[in-house]
Amino acid sequence: MHLGDEGVPSSQRELKAERLRQAAGAILASAHPTSAASIFSAGGVGAGAWLGLPHAPGHFLSDAQCRVAVRTRLNLDIPGHAGTCAHRRRDGTPCGAALDPKGVHARSCCFGGWRVRKHETVKHIVGAWLEEQGCQVEYEQIVPTATPGRPEARIDLVVYGPTLGAPALLDTTIASALSVEALRAGSPARPGVAAVLAEQGKRRDYPNIAIVPIALEDHGRLGAPALAFFRRVAPAGLRERSLALRGLFQALGAGLQRVGADAVLTALPPPAG
Repeated sequence: MHLGDEGVPSSQRELKAERLRQAAGAILASAHPTSAASIFSAGGVGAGAWLGLPHAPGHFLSDAQCRVAVRTRLNLDIPGHAGTCAHRRRDGTPCGAALDPKGVHARSCCFGGWRVRKHETVKHIVGAWLEEQGCQVEYEQIVPTATPGRPEARIDLVVYGPTLGAPALLDTTIASALSVEALRAGSPARPGVAAVLAEQGKRRDYPNIAIVPIALEDHGRLGAPALAFFRRVAPAGLRERSLALRGLFQALGAGLQRVGADAVLTALPPPAG
């Protein structure tokens, strides 16, 4: 090849990609199942965008939040995360479940409202971004025909846009690749298992309508239907499209990791005395 040959950059990228694939394969082959599941769940388009330089208020994490989020992404133990969960039930009593060193229970605990906050954070980030793209967005809309026997069934977002034709019915869901269900289904062996399970669950919840499940895995991976929908709505121009999608991925990642880190931090019992 001669200097300036157009094939050089693409060849170099292919060689580098192959080396990365080999290295990743070696790591995953020797990893503990939960570590492998975490690695897959932290990958994919946009999953690491929150690690970039913040350029909007919603992109920032505190030092404490960032420490937890980075350790979660790397599947490392969180120092001092031990004892019993301090998240409060509705009657004011603590959850009391044993805390694991990686914060898995704390991020998925049913008490303290953290699961709802995570869902609401993702829903409103998606809704705000869609409005920025020129869509009309209606929140928490009742769709009486969505589920047999549930005339009060609600959809998170009903979206009207110039590229959509019919209104799009979006419902957001957060899933963990470290859940028992996801681990049994193969999350340590292939990416996106938890998102697929969550998407299937959403379609079962609303069998009578064509729903677009917006699934995010707890470590950051986006489900395929969500990615396809965001690309459909994003601007056509290459630069504008890149900036819009990057902004969405960074906002989603930062919001998800911020709430997840707060769930871990607040699960710690208060200091004695």
